[in-house]
Amino acid sequence: MAKRVITAIILIPAVIFIVHVCSYGTALLLLVFSFIALSEYYRIADSCNLKHLRFSGYLASAMIITGFLLKAAFNYNLQVHFFALGIMAVFFEELFRGRVGDAVISVSTTIAGVVYTAFLPGCLILLRGDSARGESLVYMLFLATWASDIFAYFTGTAFGKHKLIPGISPNKSWEGLAAALAAGAFACAGYKWISASPLFLRLGLGMGDLTYGHCILTGLLLGMTGQAGDLMESMLKRNAGVKDSGDLFPGHGGVLDRCDSLILNIPVFYLIISIIMRGRA
Repeated sequence: MAKRVITAIILIPAVIFIVHVCSYGTALLLLVFSFIALSEYYRIADSCNLKHLRFSGYLASAMIITGFLLKAAFNYNLQVHFFALGIMAVFFEELFRGRVGDAVISVSTTIAGVVYTAFLPGCLILLRGDSARGESLVYMLFLATWASDIFAYFTGTAFGKHKLIPGISPNKSWEGLAAALAAGAFACAGYKWISASPLFLRLGLGMGDLTYGHCILTGLLLGMTGQAGDLMESMLKRNAGVKDSGDLFPGHGGVLDRCDSLILNIPVFYLIISIIMRGRA
Protein backbone atom coordinates (compact mmCIF):
# COMPACT_ATOMS: atom_id res chain seq x y z
CA MET A 1 0.00 0.00 0.00
CA ALA A 2 2.87 2.40 0.78
CA LYS A 3 4.29 1.90 -2.74
CA ARG A 4 0.87 2.61 -4.24
CA VAL A 5 0.52 5.87 -2.31
CA ILE A 6 4.02 7.07 -3.21
CA THR A 7 3.51 6.24 -6.88
CA ALA A 8 0.17 8.08 -6.92
CA ILE A 9 1.69 11.14 -5.21
CA ILE A 10 4.30 11.35 -7.97
CA LEU A 11 2.16 10.49 -10.98
CA ILE A 12 -1.06 12.42 -10.37
CA PRO A 13 0.52 15.92 -10.20
CA ALA A 14 2.67 15.09 -13.25
CA VAL A 15 -0.35 14.05 -15.31
CA ILE A 16 -2.34 17.13 -14.22
CA PHE A 17 0.56 19.42 -15.18
CA ILE A 18 0.88 17.85 -18.64
CA VAL A 19 -2.85 18.21 -19.25
CA HIS A 20 -2.69 21.81 -18.04
CA VAL A 21 0.04 22.78 -20.50
CA CYS A 22 -2.00 22.39 -23.72
CA SER A 23 -3.53 19.91 -26.14
CA TYR A 24 -0.03 19.14 -27.43
CA GLY A 25 1.03 18.02 -23.97
CA THR A 26 -2.05 15.85 -23.71
CA ALA A 27 -1.33 14.33 -27.13
CA LEU A 28 2.26 13.56 -26.13
CA LEU A 29 1.02 11.97 -22.90
CA LEU A 30 -1.46 9.84 -24.86
CA LEU A 31 1.20 8.82 -27.38
CA VAL A 32 3.54 7.58 -24.65
CA PHE A 33 0.63 5.92 -22.88
CA SER A 34 -0.57 4.15 -26.02
CA PHE A 35 2.89 2.77 -26.84
CA ILE A 36 3.41 1.41 -23.32
CA ALA A 37 -0.16 0.10 -23.05
CA LEU A 38 0.10 -1.54 -26.48
CA SER A 39 3.33 -3.29 -25.50
CA GLU A 40 1.55 -4.62 -22.39
CA TYR A 41 -1.40 -5.75 -24.49
CA TYR A 42 0.93 -7.62 -26.83
CA ARG A 43 2.64 -9.14 -23.80
CA ILE A 44 -0.75 -10.53 -22.78
CA ALA A 45 -1.26 -11.76 -26.36
CA ASP A 46 2.13 -13.50 -26.21
CA SER A 47 0.99 -15.35 -23.10
CA CYS A 48 -1.99 -16.60 -25.14
CA ASN A 49 0.30 -17.57 -28.05
CA LEU A 50 -1.44 -15.04 -30.31
CA LYS A 51 0.73 -13.62 -33.09
CA HIS A 52 0.68 -9.88 -33.72
CA LEU A 53 2.46 -7.14 -35.68
CA ARG A 54 4.29 -4.79 -33.36
CA PHE A 55 5.72 -2.36 -35.91
CA SER A 56 2.46 -1.59 -37.70
CA GLY A 57 0.63 -1.62 -34.36
CA TYR A 58 2.82 1.19 -33.02
CA LEU A 59 2.60 3.02 -36.36
CA ALA A 60 -1.20 2.80 -36.36
CA SER A 61 -1.32 4.09 -32.77
CA ALA A 62 0.85 7.07 -33.67
CA MET A 63 -1.34 7.87 -36.68
CA ILE A 64 -4.52 7.70 -34.62
CA ILE A 65 -3.12 10.04 -31.96
CA THR A 66 -1.95 12.40 -34.72
CA GLY A 67 -5.45 12.46 -36.23
CA PHE A 68 -6.97 13.37 -32.87
CA LEU A 69 -4.38 16.10 -32.34
CA LEU A 70 -5.04 17.67 -35.75
CA LYS A 71 -8.73 17.82 -34.91
CA ALA A 72 -8.17 19.31 -31.46
CA ALA A 73 -5.50 21.85 -32.42
CA PHE A 74 -6.49 22.87 -35.97
CA ASN A 75 -10.04 21.51 -36.39
CA TYR A 76 -8.90 19.30 -39.27
CA ASN A 77 -11.43 16.46 -39.47
CA LEU A 78 -8.91 13.79 -40.40
CA GLN A 79 -9.41 11.32 -37.55
CA VAL A 80 -11.17 8.74 -39.74
CA HIS A 81 -8.57 9.12 -42.49
CA PHE A 82 -5.62 8.57 -40.13
CA PHE A 83 -7.43 5.69 -38.44
CA ALA A 84 -8.00 4.06 -41.84
CA LEU A 85 -4.36 4.54 -42.85
CA GLY A 86 -3.25 2.96 -39.57
CA ILE A 87 -5.43 -0.09 -40.13
CA MET A 88 -4.15 -0.35 -43.71
CA ALA A 89 -0.58 -0.35 -42.37
CA VAL A 90 -1.40 -3.45 -40.31
CA PHE A 91 -2.78 -5.31 -43.32
CA PHE A 92 0.18 -4.25 -45.48
CA GLU A 93 2.74 -5.53 -42.97
CA GLU A 94 0.97 -8.87 -42.79
CA LEU A 95 0.76 -8.94 -46.59
CA PHE A 96 4.49 -8.32 -46.99
CA ARG A 97 5.29 -11.08 -44.52
CA GLY A 98 3.81 -13.46 -47.07
CA ARG A 99 2.30 -15.87 -44.57
CA VAL A 100 -1.26 -17.21 -44.65
CA GLY A 101 -1.75 -19.67 -41.83
CA ASP A 102 -2.17 -17.17 -38.98
CA ALA A 103 -3.05 -13.99 -40.90
CA VAL A 104 -6.53 -13.59 -39.39
CA ILE A 105 -5.27 -13.99 -35.83
CA SER A 106 -2.27 -11.73 -36.40
CA VAL A 107 -4.22 -8.87 -37.98
CA SER A 108 -7.14 -9.14 -35.55
CA THR A 109 -4.92 -9.17 -32.46
CA THR A 110 -2.92 -6.21 -33.71
CA ILE A 111 -5.94 -4.06 -34.56
CA ALA A 112 -7.76 -4.95 -31.34
CA GLY A 113 -4.75 -3.76 -29.36
CA VAL A 114 -4.57 -0.49 -31.32
CA VAL A 115 -8.26 0.26 -30.81
CA TYR A 116 -8.07 -0.57 -27.11
CA THR A 117 -4.91 1.36 -26.27
CA ALA A 118 -4.93 4.25 -28.78
CA PHE A 119 -8.34 4.94 -30.28
CA LEU A 120 -10.46 4.72 -27.11
CA PRO A 121 -8.16 6.76 -24.82
CA GLY A 122 -7.26 9.08 -27.73
CA CYS A 123 -10.64 10.77 -27.30
CA LEU A 124 -9.03 12.53 -24.33
CA ILE A 125 -7.26 14.81 -26.82
CA LEU A 126 -10.59 15.91 -28.27
CA LEU A 127 -12.02 16.39 -24.78
CA ARG A 128 -9.05 18.52 -23.73
CA GLY A 129 -9.10 20.60 -26.90
CA ASP A 130 -7.36 23.93 -26.62
CA SER A 131 -9.45 25.67 -23.99
CA ALA A 132 -9.59 26.01 -20.23
CA ARG A 133 -13.05 24.47 -20.28
CA GLY A 134 -11.65 21.34 -21.92
CA GLU A 135 -8.97 21.21 -19.26
CA SER A 136 -11.64 21.40 -16.58
CA LEU A 137 -13.61 18.59 -18.17
CA VAL A 138 -10.53 16.37 -18.07
CA TYR A 139 -10.12 17.08 -14.35
CA MET A 140 -13.76 16.14 -13.74
CA LEU A 141 -13.25 12.89 -15.64
CA PHE A 142 -10.11 12.02 -13.70
CA LEU A 143 -11.69 12.87 -10.35
CA ALA A 144 -14.82 10.80 -11.01
CA THR A 145 -12.84 7.81 -12.26
CA TRP A 146 -10.33 7.83 -9.41
CA ALA A 147 -13.07 8.34 -6.79
CA SER A 148 -15.10 5.45 -8.22
CA ASP A 149 -12.10 3.11 -8.23
CA ILE A 150 -11.05 4.00 -4.69
CA PHE A 151 -14.50 3.71 -3.13
CA ALA A 152 -15.27 0.52 -5.05
CA TYR A 153 -12.05 -1.05 -3.76
CA PHE A 154 -12.44 -0.13 -0.10
CA THR A 155 -16.18 -0.79 0.02
CA GLY A 156 -15.77 -4.12 -1.71
CA THR A 157 -12.94 -5.10 0.63
CA ALA A 158 -14.87 -4.16 3.77
CA PHE A 159 -18.45 -5.05 2.87
CA GLY A 160 -18.39 -7.02 -0.38
CA LYS A 161 -20.41 -10.21 0.08
CA HIS A 162 -22.27 -10.57 -3.22
CA LYS A 163 -19.87 -11.34 -6.06
CA LEU A 164 -20.35 -9.46 -9.32
CA ILE A 165 -18.72 -11.75 -11.92
CA PRO A 166 -16.60 -14.20 -9.89
CA GLY A 167 -15.44 -16.09 -12.97
CA ILE A 168 -13.57 -13.00 -14.13
CA SER A 169 -12.77 -11.09 -10.95
CA PRO A 170 -13.51 -12.85 -7.65
CA ASN A 171 -12.90 -9.66 -5.67
CA LYS A 172 -15.50 -7.53 -7.48
CA SER A 173 -18.81 -7.23 -5.66
CA TRP A 174 -22.19 -5.60 -6.13
CA GLU A 175 -21.49 -3.55 -3.01
CA GLY A 176 -18.31 -2.22 -4.62
CA LEU A 177 -20.21 -1.39 -7.82
CA ALA A 178 -22.82 0.54 -5.84
CA ALA A 179 -20.03 2.48 -4.14
CA ALA A 180 -18.45 3.23 -7.53
CA LEU A 181 -21.72 4.65 -8.86
CA ALA A 182 -22.29 6.79 -5.77
CA ALA A 183 -18.69 8.03 -5.72
CA GLY A 184 -18.79 8.94 -9.41
CA ALA A 185 -21.99 10.94 -9.01
CA PHE A 186 -20.72 12.67 -5.87
CA ALA A 187 -17.36 13.48 -7.48
CA CYS A 188 -18.91 15.06 -10.59
CA ALA A 189 -21.43 17.05 -8.56
CA GLY A 190 -18.69 18.07 -6.12
CA TYR A 191 -16.46 19.25 -8.94
CA LYS A 192 -19.37 21.26 -10.37
CA TRP A 193 -19.77 22.95 -6.98
CA ILE A 194 -16.04 23.65 -6.59
CA SER A 195 -15.79 25.00 -10.14
CA ALA A 196 -18.12 27.84 -9.17
CA SER A 197 -15.50 29.20 -6.75
CA PRO A 198 -13.80 32.53 -7.61
CA LEU A 199 -10.43 30.82 -8.17
CA PHE A 200 -11.80 28.33 -10.72
CA LEU A 201 -13.79 31.04 -12.48
CA ARG A 202 -10.71 33.26 -12.66
CA LEU A 203 -8.75 30.38 -14.23
CA GLY A 204 -11.54 29.74 -16.72
CA LEU A 205 -12.29 26.33 -15.20
CA GLY A 206 -15.96 26.98 -14.42
CA MET A 207 -18.59 24.42 -15.43
CA GLY A 208 -21.61 26.73 -15.57
CA ASP A 209 -23.00 25.11 -18.71
CA LEU A 210 -23.47 21.76 -16.92
CA THR A 211 -26.33 21.32 -14.47
CA TYR A 212 -26.11 19.25 -11.32
CA GLY A 213 -28.46 16.78 -12.98
CA HIS A 214 -26.01 16.40 -15.87
CA CYS A 215 -23.15 15.87 -13.44
CA ILE A 216 -24.94 13.27 -11.31
CA LEU A 217 -26.07 11.26 -14.33
CA THR A 218 -22.59 11.49 -15.87
CA GLY A 219 -20.97 10.35 -12.63
CA LEU A 220 -23.29 7.34 -12.39
CA LEU A 221 -22.40 6.29 -15.94
CA LEU A 222 -18.68 6.77 -15.33
CA GLY A 223 -18.89 4.64 -12.20
CA MET A 224 -20.51 1.86 -14.21
CA THR A 225 -18.28 1.96 -17.30
CA GLY A 226 -15.16 2.36 -15.16
CA GLN A 227 -15.91 -0.89 -13.37
CA ALA A 228 -16.65 -2.51 -16.73
CA GLY A 229 -13.24 -1.37 -17.95
CA ASP A 230 -11.62 -2.92 -14.90
CA LEU A 231 -13.44 -6.19 -15.52
CA MET A 232 -12.47 -6.19 -19.20
CA GLU A 233 -8.78 -5.99 -18.38
CA SER A 234 -9.17 -8.65 -15.68
CA MET A 235 -10.79 -10.89 -18.29
CA LEU A 236 -7.81 -10.47 -20.62
CA LYS A 237 -5.28 -11.17 -17.86
CA ARG A 238 -7.19 -14.20 -16.58
CA ASN A 239 -7.32 -15.61 -20.09
CA ALA A 240 -3.54 -15.10 -20.41
CA GLY A 241 -2.82 -16.40 -16.91
CA VAL A 242 -0.94 -13.27 -15.79
CA LYS A 243 -1.41 -11.29 -12.58
CA ASP A 244 -0.40 -7.85 -13.89
CA SER A 245 -0.14 -6.38 -17.38
CA GLY A 246 3.32 -5.02 -16.53
CA ASP A 247 5.57 -3.82 -13.73
CA LEU A 248 6.16 -0.18 -14.66
CA PHE A 249 4.65 1.29 -11.48
CA PRO A 250 5.79 -0.07 -8.11
CA GLY A 251 2.82 -1.46 -6.24
CA HIS A 252 0.48 -0.70 -9.15
CA GLY A 253 1.50 -3.07 -11.93
CA GLY A 254 1.43 -1.82 -15.50
CA VAL A 255 -0.22 1.04 -17.35
CA LEU A 256 -3.25 -1.09 -18.25
CA ASP A 257 -3.64 -2.12 -14.62
CA ARG A 258 -3.84 1.50 -13.51
CA CYS A 259 -5.79 2.96 -16.43
CA ASP A 260 -8.25 0.19 -17.30
CA SER A 261 -11.18 2.22 -15.94
CA LEU A 262 -10.08 5.38 -17.73
CA ILE A 263 -9.76 3.61 -21.09
CA LEU A 264 -13.53 3.11 -21.23
CA ASN A 265 -14.48 6.23 -19.32
CA ILE A 266 -12.68 8.61 -21.69
CA PRO A 267 -14.79 7.91 -24.82
CA VAL A 268 -17.98 7.55 -22.77
CA PHE A 269 -17.42 10.89 -21.05
CA TYR A 270 -16.56 12.59 -24.34
CA LEU A 271 -19.76 11.20 -25.90
CA ILE A 272 -21.88 12.37 -22.95
CA ILE A 273 -20.43 15.89 -23.02
CA SER A 274 -20.87 16.08 -26.81
CA ILE A 275 -24.55 15.09 -26.49
CA ILE A 276 -25.16 17.58 -23.68
CA MET A 277 -23.52 20.42 -25.58
CA ARG A 278 -25.37 19.57 -28.79
CA GLY A 279 -28.66 19.57 -26.90
CA ARG A 280 -27.94 23.02 -25.46
CA ALA A 281 -26.81 24.52 -28.79
